[in-house]
Amino acid sequence: MRTYSDRALQLQPTGVRKMFDLAGDDVISFGLGEPDFQPPPIAIEAFHQAMLDGRNKYTTTAGYPPLRKKIAESWEEFQTGMDEKNVCITMSGTNALLNLFLTLVNPGDNVLLPEPYSPSSHSKCFGKRIHH
Repeated sequence: MRTYSDRALQLQPTGVRKMFDLAGDDVISFGLGEPDFQPPPIAIEAFHQAMLDGRNKYTTTAGYPPLRKKIAESWEEFQTGMDEKNVCITMSGTNALLNLFLTLVNPGDNVLLPEPYSPSSHSKCFGKRIHH
């Protein structure tokens, strides 16, 4: 019978996860990106129409090109010359931060992260453990 990898067996809940577990159900959480409201009707209708139109496939890894173009246009007053090639859409803020760190930080660089921190920020993604 197969067992889990040593790495998987060593995983422990982070300080953030422990705090959320202790908080209870009557707390409004600002930490996990879980909104406590529905999207506006116009967004729900647009999503529904996109599904009906068959637009439910993967897009490029940088995100849906027309949306990237629209975002670049909306930034024109702050940064001239931007276009969709300068925009990358991620699936979450945590993923955006991971992409940012992997772009700017080299293996062996020291990165200080205050605790509590997000679950993925304590990974060994930089070749050695990030300093907290």
